[in-house]
Formats: sequence, C-alpha cells, structure tokens
Amino acid sequence: MVEDVLSTVRKTEDEAERIISEAKAKAADILKKSEVEARRVAEELEKEGRKIADEMIEKARAEGEKEASRIVEEEEKKARALERSSEKRLEEAVNLIVDAVLNVGGD
Repeated sequence: MVEDVLSTVRKTEDEAERIISEAKAKAADILKKSEVEARRVAEELEKEGRKIADEMIEKARAEGEKEASRIVEEEEKKARALERSSEKRLEEAVNLIVDAVLNVGGD
C-alpha cells in the first residue's frame, strides 16, 4: 500500500515535471516567436522612418534649391541694376571728360 502511494507520488511528480517541461518549451517557443515578430516590426518601423526621413530631406532639398534660385535671381537683378547705374555714370563721366576737353581745346 505504501509502495502504491509512493508509486503514485512518483508518477505524479513525473507527470508534473513533464507538464513543467512542456510549459517551458511552449513559453520558449512563444518567446522566440515574439522576438521574431518584434524584430520584424522594428525593421518595418525603421524602414518607414527612413522613408519619411528621406522624403523630408528631399522636400527640404527642393525648398532649399527654390530658395537658392530665388536668392540668385534677386542678386542677378541687383547686379544688373548696378551695372546699368555704372554704365550711366561711366557715360556721364565720359561726357564730362569730352566736354572738358572740348572746352579746353575750344578756348
């Protein structure tokens, strides 16, 4: 009778150890699957973040190019205006020199 009880206890312990082992194996499998899924999600988020960053960089580059183009255009307008002003002053200076020469030579 005692042997039957001990045998039953051993069987119960063995069954408990088997159940615990199976539970650990299932938990490890679930954990592994979760890690794989987490890694996949992280990679997807990283790709999406990289895509968004690239789009933002491209947009900033385009805006920068527009702004640079606008600044160059404004500076070219200023340069043309200065050139016209310089040409007028040069023309006035030439006229003054010619007038001075004519006045000196005409006296």
